[in-house]
Amino acid sequence: MSAFSTDVRILTCPHCGAPIQLARQGGQIPCGYCRAPLTIAARDDAPLQQGGSSLLSEPERIQGLWAQAASFGDKQLPPEMLAVLAGGALTTDRVGGALGVWRTYCQRASAGDFAAGELAVLMTGSISSYFAVVAKDLQRQRALFESTLDALRDPSHKQVVRCSLARFSMRAGDLPSAQVWFGACDPRSADLQADTAYRVTYASLATAHGDFRNVLAALGPAPGSIPVALPSRLHVGVLRANAVERSGDLATAIAQLVAEAQALPGGRQAIPEIAEASPHLQLCPQSIPLARMQW
Repeated sequence: MSAFSTDVRILTCPHCGAPIQLARQGGQIPCGYCRAPLTIAARDDAPLQQGGSSLLSEPERIQGLWAQAASFGDKQLPPEMLAVLAGGALTTDRVGGALGVWRTYCQRASAGDFAAGELAVLMTGSISSYFAVVAKDLQRQRALFESTLDALRDPSHKQVVRCSLARFSMRAGDLPSAQVWFGACDPRSADLQADTAYRVTYASLATAHGDFRNVLAALGPAPGSIPVALPSRLHVGVLRANAVERSGDLATAIAQLVAEAQALPGGRQAIPEIAEASPHLQLCPQSIPLARMQW
């Protein structure tokens, strides 16, 4: 069973922060670390319904997503988040403070605070990298994501987290669980981050199945084809270039990677790292090495 299996629930103990595991139906269990008695509800895998998007035509939805993409860079992070993340990637001495900020956001999100929910998702992504890369503790990484999922109330925020869990399941070789996490997601979200998360996850699953036609259907044939949340633009670019390469057009794949690497700060370093982080997909085996010679 993978660390991201949907057959079980893995959550963060609200008392000591340790991961706890029990059946997906929930129940009562003492924390295996601090022994605090816990009552856990069943995980909600019902389809996510994002209010209002069903009333929009597809052109109206896409127009709204483009508008969000144009103003994405205007968002300002709160000082408490900047304080724990200012040093770049989290280190052992700063992860405790980051978890404290994350817990506060989750508590506020659970009470219905939309802005706190968005911040909880951002903090989850930052802390996740520490557990995966530094601590090498996938169970704690899973517990972090599922605890965030439980705290969130907005469907678009939940979608971003479920898509992350689906991609981590794929990376762990657990495609059935990836399909369960992803299966509840809304393909027509009116929220840019939720829509981007859906497209990236759909394209990743299609890549795993060698379905490159549908990768390009989801991501478009070239950069700028679809509205994308800025932090995911390079990920989208690598998935797209891989589909173009695998479809037989190596020259176009190289050109797209070079353009993205030159257009975005840190692109030259990030593009190979994105491919290396997904060895199960074997992304851009020819185009990245050749593109690096040009950028």
